[in-house]
Parts: sequence; C-alpha cells; structure tokens
Amino acid sequence: MPHPAPAVQGTCHVKSLASLTASLREWGYDAAEILAEGDVRLEQLDDPEHRISIDAYRSVWEAARRETGDEAIGLHVVENFDPRNAITPFVYLASSSATPREAFKRVAPFIQVAHNAVVMDLEVVDDRTIFRAEFRGFEDDLYVIEYFIGMVVKIAPMIVGGQQIEEIWFKHSPPAYAAEYPRILGLDVLFDAPDNAITGRAEGLDRPLPNADEVLCNMLERQAIAALERMPKVSDFAHVVRQRIESQIGCSDVSAEAVAAALGLSDRTLRRRLSECGVRYQELLDSVRCELARQALARPGATVGEVAFSLGFSDTSAFHKAFRRWTGIRPSDYKQAAR
Repeated sequence: MPHPAPAVQGTCHVKSLASLTASLREWGYDAAEILAEGDVRLEQLDDPEHRISIDAYRSVWEAARRETGDEAIGLHVVENFDPRNAITPFVYLASSSATPREAFKRVAPFIQVAHNAVVMDLEVVDDRTIFRAEFRGFEDDLYVIEYFIGMVVKIAPMIVGGQQIEEIWFKHSPPAYAAEYPRILGLDVLFDAPDNAITGRAEGLDRPLPNADEVLCNMLERQAIAALERMPKVSDFAHVVRQRIESQIGCSDVSAEAVAAALGLSDRTLRRRLSECGVRYQELLDSVRCELARQALARPGATVGEVAFSLGFSDTSAFHKAFRRWTGIRPSDYKQAAR
C-alpha cells in the first residue's frame, strides 16, 4: 500500500522567504503585513541563525498568493530573481566541488539547513540525469514546488553550466498559466510526470568544474555540518504537548488554549515554548490527526465519517480537505489502498 507523507514537522531558514519578500516589495505590496501571517518580522530576515516553522513558511506563501491574486506567484518570484544574489555558502560548496556529481553529493545532505521539508535525489538512467525534489507536506502547494524547481534552474548554470539541463518535470497537470513555464524557465516542461524533477545529459556529470577547490570545499563542508548540527530538534516539551493532544483528541477540546490549560500553562506560554522548539501548535495537531486518521482508515469497517468525527472534525468535508492537504490523496483512496 502507498505511504503518504506525514504532516510536516520541522523548520526552515527564515531567508528562504527572502526572494518572495523582495518581489512583494518590488510589486508594491506590504511585505511586512504578509510576513506577519506566519508570525515573521521583516528584521528577522537579516538574522543568519533564525528559523521558522514549516507551517509559518506555508502561511506566508499562502498569504502572498491570496493578497496578489496570482496563482503563478512561485514562477513570477523566480522570474524576478537575480541569480547573482544567490551567492550562499551552499552555492560556494557546490561550485568548489570537483565535478557536478560530487557537487550534488556534497550539497544534498545539507538542504535541510535551508528547508527540511525538501528531499533531493539524483539518478542516472542511460544517458540522462534525473534530479528529483520531493516536497513533504507541500504536494498541493504548486507555487512552492514551482518556486523551488525554478530557483534550481536559475542557479544551476552558475555551478554546472546551463547546457546540462534539458527538461523540467512536474507531477501536476497543466494549470491555466501553463504558458508561463517555458517563458520564464526557458526550457521544455513535461506535466503529469512521475516526479518533480530536472533532467539533463549525463555526459557532463563527471567533467571538472571550473572553480573546483578542494581546500575551500572541505572547509565549507565543515561549516555546513556545523550548521546542520545547530538546527533545533523537537524537544521533550513538544513531545509532551503531542502526547496531551493524543489523549484529548476525540473526547475533549484540543484547541491550543485547552491543551495549555491541561498542562497548567497559558496559551501564550505554550506557543512561545513550542516556537523555541521550531514547531507551531497547529503543526503538532495536524501531525497527530494525520497519524490517527491513517491508522483508523486502515481498520476494517471504519467509515470516513466516523473517522472524521473521532478526530474532532465538525463535518466530513472539512476532514476530506485536511486529509488531502496532509497526504495528497482522498481519505477514500487511502482506505481503498489500505484494504
């Protein structure tokens, strides 16, 4: 049976919102107000160590899409982006590697520092390279997927040369703005593909990179390892809150206020301490509901309506919408697969 991705828990670097923020300002929107949708402040974008929850990241992007009315906002942020502003330690790490293959192997483990909902993979099939990107918890957020893939397409030529890329794949069907893809990305696009990916020719995978520097590369890799080790882990406090949600769900109120009261805390204290762990309350609640929903739907005889009610949803339609956001599929499809 398929294994849908769990509800995302984790963090990303606040600078992952920098390009979106710059575009919003240039387009004349109140970037500070949009960032506030995810409890992010403008001044935090200058903090090299500040991280935000994945839920906050999604909230900001959704607020930006809603405010601009632009369904293709991910692509348009890419179009507005100057690759010369992408001189980050990870770009230096890739550029100073010996070959494109080594560049990928060195950088891939550290993508979590920037955004730990993204998982990258590189496969060579015959004479083609397939660079895949999986977006855990963002399967339905096309603008985030389009933004990430588009940014890789823009930055890659600085590292391996643009001639290596041939085609872009997207798992989703062509949207109404499909003509924007080749215009902005400058490449052929395949929709309804098996993966979100960038494909290219394998012949250049082991050719020397012009800026290869083993000493610099090793130093940057040590810095990347240190950054990865500094990433906040979900603490015991977050685990305690999760357990309390599990014990109350389906039989009593599981709002942040009610769970905080059960733990002898104020709502504000609960949210502050979770923020220090790098997670938000809604993120934990969604994760618990998703896990319990999958377990319940896999049991023989359980109906979707009963599962929705047991998890505290007011109606089945709200549960349907939430389950698709968590897993990318409908509850009935998951139930069928489990059977």
